[in-house]
Amino acid sequence: MSERVSARPRIAPCNSSTPAARRLISLREAALSASQHGWPVVPGSVWRRSRYYNAITDAITNGLTPVLPRQHATADPRRVRAWWASLPHAVLLVTGEAFDVISVPMAWGVSAAKNSTLRQDPAPLIVTPDRVAHFLVTARAALSDELSRWPQAVLAKPLSLVPAPPTHMDGNVVKWWIPPNRTDWTPGDPAIVQRALVATATATRRRTADDANDFGIS
Repeated sequence: MSERVSARPRIAPCNSSTPAARRLISLREAALSASQHGWPVVPGSVWRRSRYYNAITDAITNGLTPVLPRQHATADPRRVRAWWASLPHAVLLVTGEAFDVISVPMAWGVSAAKNSTLRQDPAPLIVTPDRVAHFLVTARAALSDELSRWPQAVLAKPLSLVPAPPTHMDGNVVKWWIPPNRTDWTPGDPAIVQRALVATATATRRRTADDANDFGIS
């Protein structure tokens, strides 16, 4: 689907007493918080009636996609406030400038987050309903030789999109496992994150094959 949208957002009064209004407010606050800390965001399609919709045009979209070109992602709070003024867009973080993202199967990522090194020096961690864990790390990261042996570990390319809470994916809510305020909105150290992931994967391989399957590690 094309990311170009020519229609302008509709501005409508917001009654904060309704569930829809409260959801709009929570999405707007999440987008503003990210932008105020220098994290670029772009609005994404909305989950409604078992489908994704472009909230500007009300057209069905092919999955969770940006409704504006991802190159328009910004950390300007004024633009972000205008985008979420009256429409409950998904909040999509854009990689490559303020942070990179290392993604692994959720069980692996959650287990690694309990590693002593990451408990002492955590990284913001998003878990998504498709059971993927996304570690936000400082920009221009590279996968270590050790971690790159596991194809399930993926370093996002620049301008990749990561949904941020409280975005809905397939009817479920994206969540923070390690919220950014725990790290003062500072992305994690990619070396520390990768050491924890490698240590967890190595320990898992030493256990039973069933445990390894549970982690999605082979």
